Amino acid sequence: MDAISENFAKKHDLKIDRTPQKAIGLLGNNRAESIGRALVSFRFRGENQSYVREFHVLRKSVCDVILSKYFLAETQTFTKFAHRIVEQVRMGIRKCDRLFLLDESPGDGDRIRCTVNGVPAAALPDTGSDMMLISGAFAKRHGFKIRREAKYRRWVELVDGSTIMTDGTVCGANLEFDVPFEDLMSLDHDGYVDFAAGLSSEMGRTSDTKTTTFICDLHVIQDLPCDIILSGEFIFKNNVFGKFQGLFMDDSEKEGEGVSMASRDCLLFIRKRLKRFLGWPKSRKKRGTLQAPGEYFYLSSISWCFAGS
Repeated sequence: MDAISENFAKKHDLKIDRTPQKAIGLLGNNRAESIGRALVSFRFRGENQSYVREFHVLRKSVCDVILSKYFLAETQTFTKFAHRIVEQVRMGIRKCDRLFLLDESPGDGDRIRCTVNGVPAAALPDTGSDMMLISGAFAKRHGFKIRREAKYRRWVELVDGSTIMTDGTVCGANLEFDVPFEDLMSLDHDGYVDFAAGLSSEMGRTSDTKTTTFICDLHVIQDLPCDIILSGEFIFKNNVFGKFQGLFMDDSEKEGEGVSMASRDCLLFIRKRLKRFLGWPKSRKKRGTLQAPGEYFYLSSISWCFAGS
């Protein structure tokens, strides 16, 4: 849904149409409260076209404005007009990671086919999440090892400012996506083809379908409404809505069904120490590797303003 905070609406004298209060389900049995609607004219900064949108007004919200996935898809904000997305690096300490999921039951068409450690799954790209997440029920059902020690659990802030704690971490998971043929040449895999062919032969794999594998830690939340949630940082860095557009499920596909991956000839983005172990040529230019987390965080947002503001 499109939503704004009550404080933001009052600050900018937006007319609020008071309606019966509506409770919006969040994770951990928390609730966000909508106190009414506001009909406003919205436009992206630097553009002339305006969009008349009805925003839910949230009594408590740590965000001024939340744009729905449907509006962002309609305006091609993550694809054709991706320049609207701006990224800032801010030094500082945040209380905890954030997860602003407002939809208790994401539709099939909002999720991407993938596999996790070889198990077919459906992933929800969520730009409002700071974390890569996995459903606790999904992880348990497929026998994934969950590290539940204190250092593997994190506090997560929801959109209304309430917090929940994750249930652990699935460490070093292989998250794999089919790579559309037209995108293969855009990936940085110079010098990898011969190496991959030899590795594929040794492992008895075919080369009908190319896939991309990411090695990542997945934080566990028990009542997650989908198998996997992809973080905003992952989405923007890997151009998920562009390169993986053909992987979105249609409405006839059910979660966890019809998500088979034909073969496993993988194009790997792997840590540098693993590349050395595999005997990767040391003289090759170091590109396309996952970086270890540093003492900073990325904040991605959309450059926008309300018309007339």
